Amino acid sequence: MEELEQQLLQYGPYMEEIRRRLYRLAIVFAGVFLVAFAAAGYIVALPIKLFHLPHVIIAVSSPFQYVTLSMDVGLFFAFLVLLPMFIYQLYSFLKSALTQREQKLFKRFIPLMFVLFLVGFCYGIGSMYIAFVEMAKLNTSIGLTNVWDVGKFLSQMILTSTLLGLLFEAPVILTILIRLDFVQVSYLIKKQRYAVVAIVAFVCLLPPTDALSITLMSIPLIVIYYATIFINRGYRPSRTRAETNQLIKEKIYV
Repeated sequence: MEELEQQLLQYGPYMEEIRRRLYRLAIVFAGVFLVAFAAAGYIVALPIKLFHLPHVIIAVSSPFQYVTLSMDVGLFFAFLVLLPMFIYQLYSFLKSALTQREQKLFKRFIPLMFVLFLVGFCYGIGSMYIAFVEMAKLNTSIGLTNVWDVGKFLSQMILTSTLLGLLFEAPVILTILIRLDFVQVSYLIKKQRYAVVAIVAFVCLLPPTDALSITLMSIPLIVIYYATIFINRGYRPSRTRAETNQLIKEKIYV
């Protein structure tokens, strides 16, 4: 019992620090959600105007769909703003436990991760626009009228673009793992065929599932994978796998 009390006293300040940081994040989350919820009308109208899809009617399918859509918009922007703040708070909390080398890696690559996310997100929107235009033309050519549900229209666009934004961060994550000696470049080369198959299979699960969209979304991800190998091809680990495992155990049990 005394040992448990000592552990609670030892980790008490850390738990209090975590509580304070989570409280700040919760306040930011609620604030962004309320602002985005209130401005949902302008936010929803913006992509519809920018896409300007010919021969397409984007409509609501129920009387209260706008309320649900506003909540989705609020949650999306709240998470979007919260993600970089969460990463910063996590890094700030763990900074004292990181080596100088690890701190340099995080300082160098964290801003790059945000840039790559935005690039991937914008690429996803562009890919979805091309796919939407082509599908609208195809439907019109066979005599169908394009009446698209606004909720599904926006959810497909945002979901696909967000996932592509996250996948565009893969080279940074892999590079960090390589520089921290958790993954070797030779392993990525050895598993390249499986990686390509996994990328294509994952993209096939994203909407839309037509061949053009799958091709547009698969090619950059495959290029990114090989670019990661090319960038890190000359890196040599500073310690063996056994030394790395021993270092992890020491950090865990200190």
